[in-house]
Amino acid sequence: MQKILFSSLMMTGLLLVGCTGNRASSSLPSNPQVVTEPGTYPILKEEYSDIKLTLMGNSHASLSPDWKNNEYFKRMKELTGLDFNFDIYDWTTYGEKFPLSFLDPSSMPDVYFKSFIPKASESKYGSQGLLVPLEDLIDKYAPNLKARMAETPNIERVIKSADGHIYSLPTIHEKGDKYVSDGVFWINKKWLDNLGLQLPHTMEELRVVLNEFKTKDANNNGNPNDEKPMYLSGALELTYLYSAFGLSMLTWNSDVVDGVVKFGPEQENFKSMLKYLNGLYNDELLNRNYITLAKNQVWAEGRSGDTIGVFFDATADLVVGSRATDYVALPPLTSSIYNGPAFLSGRYAVDPGMFAISSNCKYPELAMRWIDTLYDLDYTKWGTIGKEGVEWKWDDDEQTSWSYLMDTDTITNNRTVQMGGGLPGVMLSYEGFWDKLNDPVQKQSIAE
Repeated sequence: MQKILFSSLMMTGLLLVGCTGNRASSSLPSNPQVVTEPGTYPILKEEYSDIKLTLMGNSHASLSPDWKNNEYFKRMKELTGLDFNFDIYDWTTYGEKFPLSFLDPSSMPDVYFKSFIPKASESKYGSQGLLVPLEDLIDKYAPNLKARMAETPNIERVIKSADGHIYSLPTIHEKGDKYVSDGVFWINKKWLDNLGLQLPHTMEELRVVLNEFKTKDANNNGNPNDEKPMYLSGALELTYLYSAFGLSMLTWNSDVVDGVVKFGPEQENFKSMLKYLNGLYNDELLNRNYITLAKNQVWAEGRSGDTIGVFFDATADLVVGSRATDYVALPPLTSSIYNGPAFLSGRYAVDPGMFAISSNCKYPELAMRWIDTLYDLDYTKWGTIGKEGVEWKWDDDEQTSWSYLMDTDTITNNRTVQMGGGLPGVMLSYEGFWDKLNDPVQKQSIAE
């Protein structure tokens, strides 16, 4: 039960540390003379214009891995004066390459971009001194991010590690404190039919189904050992099962009972939930590497063949592509200790782990100045939809609608880097920006 307890309480610890207000100390950057004053451009002083940083990136299958010639990075170089050497991997292999990059600290990239770093890995590499603590760099060199953190305190609470340091920077929803759900659990209906099973409605029924997935040849390929009953990425995804035990866990570590806020782990329901999850873990009905498994590794597994019984995501096609019709969403589940209505489960719209600076970087202040650009909404759009007047335009002076000015595939592949998500900076909100897109077909696809 220890490992499940640790993974569940680890996120509790993140918020508890974040709430203390104590800022852990970190060493100041060693080369501040290379950067201009925060908030000014270019960020790299002219006499140091030959400096290049190495960027390790995660490229979606729909995005060209030739980031050197991507219009977005060309524009960023023109704006900031900083250029990169690129080490780019397709998202199907990035999850394997990322941990390998830490084996030789002297050859680590300077920065990790669109990095999807699991919180456990972030804490591990940060505590080993392989990732740079960022809080002092943010304070001195990131006015855009600093302003957003001051406006929305939950940002700092989410991105802090248990030791009080910030080792990675997030994607932040434009609306700040908006509360979101990342998706639902999807179950392989084809496997249920193959085994003559019904869709589970309780946690006890789910356990029976997962055990059948594990012990039987659920995918009918003649091999009863290649099925992954439940395949998750990160401890956060487990919290979406909490409501089956009567726990809302709206902020990961607290619950409201009869109008009184109670600490979740002290409740009997919480202990029952941990016991249940520990059983899944011990019986290998849940993948044992779920804490460190990156999301793109789940996507890669899902596209490789019919091997996953249950996963969590916004839509099934994100994981299994064209086989999405084999899956249906799990209904809200109850349990033997709770048969009431399902609670809202979710998180604040802050995704940590999207950008980090390695200890091999000689110019961490320069890296921080560069990434802070993306926390300015105008430059966020460069990475998401392109530059106003080139890739898109407002249709009227009142900015009530906007239109693309070129083929969206061209924009996606060669002029932006948003495809697949994970772009550090500000996430444009549907309500504030995407809803103004004048093409109803494109707007609907975004909303879905």
